[in-house]
Amino acid sequence: MSLASFIKSRLVPVELEQQVNRIRKPQGSLGYDPWGYNNEAVKYGLALTKQIYEKYFRVQAHGVEKIPSKGPVLIIANHSGQLPIDGILIGYALASRKKSPRMPRAM
Repeated sequence: MSLASFIKSRLVPVELEQQVNRIRKPQGSLGYDPWGYNNEAVKYGLALTKQIYEKYFRVQAHGVEKIPSKGPVLIIANHSGQLPIDGILIGYALASRKKSPRMPRAM
């Protein structure tokens, strides 16, 4: 087992890795889409966000199932404060939904 796979196995839960692998994204030969998205990098980011979402803020997202599984859509959050953490939490809610997970992109 390589060091990278050992670290990944300790930081990224198996169910989260499977969930991210289910998200449909166009990827080139190097593992990136035209805008820089990479499944492997997202797994680490979502593993950290999962802790913030579930343990720190204990988010309860409602209506996530109403967002279409494909095609263009705008999701607009009304955040107050200095850090736009709501966007990250909405992104996690969409990526972790059981039916048709989706990875939103920030503008």
